[in-house]
Amino acid sequence: MPIHSTHRSHKPGGFTLIELLVVIAIIAILAAILFPVFAQAREQARKTSCLSNVKQLNLGCLMYIQDYDETIPLLSGSNPNGTGVVTWQDTVQPYIKNYAICFCPDNAAGGTLIAGIPTSTHTYLDYATNYGIMGTIQYGLAISGGTSPTGTWLTRQIAWLQNFCPPNIQYDGIAGSEDLGGYFSGVPVNAPSSALASAARPAEYVFVAEAGNFDMWSGVLGFAPQGIGYCGSWVNGTGGSINEGFVGANPIHSGGTGTNPCDITNADGTRGFTKGIANVSFLDGHAKGMRGPALLALTPDRTHLNYYTLSQ
Repeated sequence: MPIHSTHRSHKPGGFTLIELLVVIAIIAILAAILFPVFAQAREQARKTSCLSNVKQLNLGCLMYIQDYDETIPLLSGSNPNGTGVVTWQDTVQPYIKNYAICFCPDNAAGGTLIAGIPTSTHTYLDYATNYGIMGTIQYGLAISGGTSPTGTWLTRQIAWLQNFCPPNIQYDGIAGSEDLGGYFSGVPVNAPSSALASAARPAEYVFVAEAGNFDMWSGVLGFAPQGIGYCGSWVNGTGGSINEGFVGANPIHSGGTGTNPCDITNADGTRGFTKGIANVSFLDGHAKGMRGPALLALTPDRTHLNYYTLSQ
């Protein structure tokens, strides 16, 4: 009987060119689907972290207010000789014990050294932080040397803002300043804060919010009584802008443009105000994210900004 060999030789296996191209195409498709999802998840995490910061800063302020007979923390202070410089973030540090929460991971400008502020007298941390409180009109007028026919702030008359609210709408800031040495603005300022009891609707008054400056640009720009509708920026030692922001709450998240949300080149003429979300907190302590235009809602009589009025 003939003997048949059961051994067969096999060629080494491998991918054909077509199979390799198919695998690469599948990987590319999966990457295109998943990478934006991962980016959105990271952005949501940053936004949540910043919302937590706003909430904690607000609670620190409310504890200070409770301990000091319902006194709103001053935006800033200094002695007549320019020493002893503080902002509200310094004032509430005994309750917070953490300067890191003054910075939002979605805003890369936080903590950048500002030209003209002598680091030998004070740390720069307070001046490039990412959260602010609205200053009173008295604070703004003291810096600008202006007057207000209504005794309040007024929205600016400019085309992009009129997409969202009329000009000369009244609104109120709440925090004053005793910058007696003129450290921040170059002129001495002695303007008291408003009383906590002056807020008719604490649950609807925006208190601590994401902003381009510790006073939400409501004084250092020097445009009082007009405020909301302007954009402000710090500049570095070479004259370059390092962050920009709207006067008031700054919508930098979920579509906003980070360190430059106030984009004057925006094609639709709205300066990017519709793009993002701002994390804001209210005088009763709660916090949430709000779209830019929502923050400019009017009171029923259409005379005040709903979220920035103390009297109505």
